[in-house]
Amino acid sequence: MLGTPGTMKLTGDLAQNWSFFHQKFELFIKSNKMEAETDTYKATLLLATIGDEGLKIYNNFKFENAQDKTSYNRIVAKFKNYFIPLKNVTVERNKFWERSMGENETYED
Repeated sequence: MLGTPGTMKLTGDLAQNWSFFHQKFELFIKSNKMEAETDTYKATLLLATIGDEGLKIYNNFKFENAQDKTSYNRIVAKFKNYFIPLKNVTVERNKFWERSMGENETYED
């Protein structure tokens, strides 16, 4: 069995940290030939490796039913929504259109 992916870093760019941790976790699952394991097993393994702070975040998630609380895919989706929130298109458009060129900035910049 190859080593665990380590705990998730919860400082800095959380979206990037989550993506990196999830990628490492998926590689860990594949390299140890655990793809065929149960959903609950993979969920438990994820929660055991994410670290104390990640587990605290999980403990605050609201699930529709008890089965979702042990579903690997549902847990990954919850973490993704937590760490990579959707952008408000209207706000982003407003930021774009409110942008003004700086004094020493060229058109190409």
